[in-house]
Amino acid sequence: SSGGPFPVAFALHWFRGSKENMEGWCRDLAARGIFAIAIDAHLHGERSVGGVFHGDNIASLGEEYSIWVHQTSIARTAKDVPAILDALARRSDIDATRVAATGFSMGASTAMVLACREPRVQVVASVAGAVDFWWDVTKIPPGPEQEARKASYGPRLRELVDSIDPKARLGRIPPKALFIASGGRDGYIDIESVRRFVAGLEPLYGADRSRLRFLPVPEAGHEATPAFAAE
Repeated sequence: SSGGPFPVAFALHWFRGSKENMEGWCRDLAARGIFAIAIDAHLHGERSVGGVFHGDNIASLGEEYSIWVHQTSIARTAKDVPAILDALARRSDIDATRVAATGFSMGASTAMVLACREPRVQVVASVAGAVDFWWDVTKIPPGPEQEARKASYGPRLRELVDSIDPKARLGRIPPKALFIASGGRDGYIDIESVRRFVAGLEPLYGADRSRLRFLPVPEAGHEATPAFAAE
């Protein structure tokens, strides 16, 4: 539509998805006067590489190869957003000072990396996404067993995960507006790891505590429920 300048929101898709999966999200945002953008993550959609998703259980992560594909997709996509924002800032119909990022699953994890890394992204809505990346990629809680699993991976993989893990960068997020929705029956994302993450953030928000919101839905699985969407 004409007019503007409009605030911007990036709608980021899940692992093995594509930008087309986010059309509904973008239409909902556009109906609220937001310039919504869906992009293919690195190695996904029109950026895919033949055979990259080989193996029946690649989405379960755990193995070095599947973790590398997943975490590289997040890291490279998070690097794409600043370049897109630079281009959008040159448009008269865009307000590049009002930027949000949202997504589901891997897309939500990418949005969390942007919360830590990109100062122009001031609003983040994470739906069924990981916030503790080492828990996510190993599916093992913090402790000796997880450390042993981490030690079994090569140094490049450990460096990659460490370089983007939001859990290690809590102080970079406040006072951004942050909404995190998580399901109690999510077989991919441990809701308790999300609770711990939010508990660590709460004291850092101080007087801005109202800008941090956690919505746990005990009966929800790994899904973008209507309740999540409404909130």
